[in-house]
Amino acid sequence: MDMSVSNKFDALALSDADPPNPVQQPTPPKKIPPIMLKYETTYSTLVAELSKKYSDVTFKLAGQFLKIFTNSTDDYRAITDYLTVKGHQYYDPPPLASRPRKIVIKGLPISSNTEDIKKDLTEKGFEVEKVAQLTKSKNSLFLWRK
Repeated sequence: MDMSVSNKFDALALSDADPPNPVQQPTPPKKIPPIMLKYETTYSTLVAELSKKYSDVTFKLAGQFLKIFTNSTDDYRAITDYLTVKGHQYYDPPPLASRPRKIVIKGLPISSNTEDIKKDLTEKGFEVEKVAQLTKSKNSLFLWRK
């Protein structure tokens, strides 16, 4: 009788000479922010012109602004140049990396001085615009049943 044992998964085992090959995650494409065009009563002619020039442009009305979405950075630049030449009021939001961060620090006593917190954060290398102490707390609602 043949009593040898074989492992059918030997082919999958890595040798010491072969380091594991990490799976490279594809980096997601950078999301292009919308162009925020100030709402005017004559925006329908502008929408028709932009739709004719750029095939993959979409529009969404949001409050007092018309959001213009593009799929490429070249179209984004061309549309903003076109709007500047035509004299339309628009703005493009700054990238997320350049926006200031809002940070909440939990667990500090109520008696903490906001100036001391600001001083400590600047010593740690943070640029601090404002320190506010949130003092309102939520009240718990208890339901009593008999």
